[in-house]
Amino acid sequence: MTKQVLYNKATGEVLQWQDADQFSYASPTGAMSVLKVTESQWERQSALRWVVNNSLSTSPPLLPEVPPTTKEEVEAVRLRAYAEPLTGSDRYFAEAQRMQLMGEDGWEAIRAEGVVRFKAIQAEFPWPESASNSIA
Repeated sequence: MTKQVLYNKATGEVLQWQDADQFSYASPTGAMSVLKVTESQWERQSALRWVVNNSLSTSPPLLPEVPPTTKEEVEAVRLRAYAEPLTGSDRYFAEAQRMQLMGEDGWEAIRAEGVVRFKAIQAEFPWPESASNSIA
């Protein structure tokens, strides 16, 4: 059983309930993500309309995240995002380095995935307009 919800990452709003056993779905875009759901959650579709902290909820998030506004805030958010164990880019680079040092094949592809995720994090957290001209 593969059931999931498609949701807006910025607001947490559930956009669509998806049964991947019956239908094929496109991969979510950068602004959206999917969350796997249990059978009991599937049965409560009308009540569970939000994703908060990677869990389905009946209530919207209390406060929307405020985007970072200074260069220092952006850098701090990026560093946390790079190091995030499940979704960050550092895990790819660490795995690629280990594979290369141990003489394993395929490390180039893992490193390339890390570069893609690294660039996605930078795009997700752009430099503030005031700092963008002074930063290379």
